Amino acid sequence: MITNQGKEIISRYLLSQVPSYATHIAVGCGAVPLDGNDTAPSTITLLEKEILDFEMFRVPITSKGFVNQEYNFDITNKSLTSNVATLTTSVAHNITIGDSVIITGVHAIFNGTYSVSGVPTSTTFNYSKTNTNVSPAAVSPVGNVNVSKTKVSLTAELPTSERYEISEIGVWSAPSNTLAINFDSRVIFDFSESWKGHGTSIYDPVINTNVGNNTTDIEDNGDTIFYALTSDPLFQNSVRKARKEGARYLTTTLLMRGDTSTITGSSGSWVGAGEHIHLNGISFDISRNSANDILKLAFSLVDKTEIAETLPNNVKILIQFYKNEDERTATGYATAEIEIAGTEFSTSRYHVVDIPISDLITSTGFSAPTIRVCRIFTQITSAGMSPSTDHYLAFDAFRIENVTTTNPLYKLSGYSVVRTDTGDPIIKNQNTNNYIDFRFNLGIV
Repeated sequence: MITNQGKEIISRYLLSQVPSYATHIAVGCGAVPLDGNDTAPSTITLLEKEILDFEMFRVPITSKGFVNQEYNFDITNKSLTSNVATLTTSVAHNITIGDSVIITGVHAIFNGTYSVSGVPTSTTFNYSKTNTNVSPAAVSPVGNVNVSKTKVSLTAELPTSERYEISEIGVWSAPSNTLAINFDSRVIFDFSESWKGHGTSIYDPVINTNVGNNTTDIEDNGDTIFYALTSDPLFQNSVRKARKEGARYLTTTLLMRGDTSTITGSSGSWVGAGEHIHLNGISFDISRNSANDILKLAFSLVDKTEIAETLPNNVKILIQFYKNEDERTATGYATAEIEIAGTEFSTSRYHVVDIPISDLITSTGFSAPTIRVCRIFTQITSAGMSPSTDHYLAFDAFRIENVTTTNPLYKLSGYSVVRTDTGDPIIKNQNTNNYIDFRFNLGIV
């Protein structure tokens, strides 16, 4: 769909006021993918989209052209009232007002070629038909509607080496915001770096091959912190897929069991204890970003067993940023406190948390340019408030979105949520060559 920003920049492009309306395609994992029966996010929501829910990467558009694409949908119900025909499709359609449709197999009254005059819902559409009223009735056997759409096709090549599970696509008018060169949107870390587990000693989390050997349940061998391959059979299990469970970004994911850490204290003064993960040598210079810019953490709640565990009471994540881990309070720090009710995972185990920079808790002496260490504590509690060994967090990435530096040449001009037959993300496998094609409808309004 062309966003409101896209309509603006395309208009400027046609008037030769901007150099392009589309130079790069952004690929994301934050949206909930749709199946054939799911209702898409509201048109208003999509039109107002300015960033992806969680962007993984963007690639340059290598070709542009026009394509004519035909769609066919089964018609299951018919009615006609006050010279307006209403037909119902078996799944959500992509028909819009003004489309020319060819109706067959419904009834002589309804069959023919018409211009769509209304789209009341995602599975119904209207057109004018002068005739006496026809009461609502099922169409058996089902009929057919054919619609042909001319589209602008934008094609780009995906990165080869990594694995991605794609749930959303966006089109940008430029590769980056040139007015925010040093404080633009970016991934700060993606958990593929040299993270360390830290309990009684510091260690390198290992790849848990038992995850791949068992397609239903996680066998962690007592490890509370470990890596797993996102392509492992366990994560591709259809039962887990149905609850939107599993990491989506890159080839590996870093898991922490629910009882890894203990987080105590009141809001604004959490204290982390027990095991945690940390990464040295990070760059967290947000000193030039606005307080309204947004930090985003993408992760998945993962159940130990294939059979869905009882949802946890809550999930707590404490993220700490320091100059020096050994002298944390002396050198200034910033922390982010994330608490999520277990009920928020009822429809999708995948989650993206937005943290405005203004919500960071900072100490005296905090200086973003000097930050070099990140620590993360994780605590998942069961319904009885005891630490849960039945749930894990699988971490994907942490990024910052610059949403405040306005640039008239830099806009999200198009956006779409992925729709597949099963409602799963589209998988781009590791070490494969793939292309992505984003298509705009053409029409006159």
